[in-house]
Amino acid sequence: MDLDATRPFADSLPGDPDLAQRMAADGYLCLRGLLDRDAVHAARDAIASVLADDDVLASATPASDLVFRGGEPPDRGVLERAHKRINTLDAFTALSEQPGIRAVMSVLLGDAVRTHARKICRVKYPHDSYDIVGPHQDFWYVKGAEETYTCWTPLTDTSAALGGLAVRPGPQSGGPTPHAQRADSRFHGVDDDGDPRAWAWSPMRVGDALVFHSLTVHAGLPNTSAHVRLSVDYRYQRAGAPMDPSHVRPHFE
Repeated sequence: MDLDATRPFADSLPGDPDLAQRMAADGYLCLRGLLDRDAVHAARDAIASVLADDDVLASATPASDLVFRGGEPPDRGVLERAHKRINTLDAFTALSEQPGIRAVMSVLLGDAVRTHARKICRVKYPHDSYDIVGPHQDFWYVKGAEETYTCWTPLTDTSAALGGLAVRPGPQSGGPTPHAQRADSRFHGVDDDGDPRAWAWSPMRVGDALVFHSLTVHAGLPNTSAHVRLSVDYRYQRAGAPMDPSHVRPHFE
């Protein structure tokens, strides 16, 4: 994806009275400074410590710098083992209940909001394109209630080199789209129309967040930097709405 040809995210303020209308029109909200930066840094440091223990990071630099050790990306077993430790980190789980996130979800879903137990830390190694999630809808993976929202936030500032997340804005009136195994990724996804102007992307800073509907098409971007990219996905729906059994337990549990 040619990031120079994409449009920038349309920023929203957490207190805007028209957040629900913007979500209905665009399928996403870009909320700058939604999360407490110290809380994000605490999650980053705790997760970086786990990665350092598994020799994923360069030993000559602080773990919090997330400098990759070089060479081939670690195998799948290392990632699964790290995730099981990450699931137990208080700083990682507590970030999902930040007051700013809860306030936005209350606007979108009402007062009875349920947080999914499956909270996901995305650990993206440099130049590992096969592990990048191409265009897809979260509903294909999440199932359950269509009116489920993801809050995605990076744990470090992002750039064109580090990558991040791009979204294809628009109202989510077409319903779920069939997904297929992608030849260039280990993930399932949908076809990209090939027009970068249909996509939105901007650099993100610590504390910024993207909130989007489960039917909003979005895609992970390649990491061409020398650093490991860390981000987190938290998902929310109305209490009492259907939920797939896979999302009532932690990731990889």
